Amino acid sequence: MLIMLAKDVGYPTEYVERAFAVVFQCVPDRMENIWTYRSKAYRTVFTDEQSPAPEVRWDESMDDDKLVKQYTD
Repeated sequence: MLIMLAKDVGYPTEYVERAFAVVFQCVPDRMENIWTYRSKAYRTVFTDEQSPAPEVRWDESMDDDKLVKQYTD
């Protein structure tokens, strides 16, 4: 359905197919461990390049206390 919609509006269908591939890779990782699946590197949809693994865990990057401390020290 999304591929047909992409074709109708002139959007490159390979991007949609790549996005599906990332989602299908991400879902099992999430089912395996919901806390760590965001710390993995996936291929980008538009350039098909491997993204680097995050340097900081997602939960640490959302910690406002650390952010405030960084700018007040």
